[in-house]
Amino acid sequence: MKAGKINGLGQELIKIFDTTDWCKGVSVMKAGGEKAIKAFNNMSLTQGDTIITGKNSKATLLIDDDITLYVAENTRIDLVNIT
Repeated sequence: MKAGKINGLGQELIKIFDTTDWCKGVSVMKAGGEKAIKAFNNMSLTQGDTIITGKNSKATLLIDDDITLYVAENTRIDLVNIT
């Protein structure tokens, strides 16, 4: 599994954004949570959240309504230092 961190994004708003049926293998561990939940379209993400994509799945993140970040399959990304 690929892993990474997103650091120092400033005060941008981050959302999971996609209109296709990619969501089956994407989950989010909310900050302070103990269990991952299924991701959904327009789900807001905050500092401390973790995005996890499984096999044959992907996530598209929309940052501050103008930056798109594509997350490949089998990836884990921790959102840190979003201030």
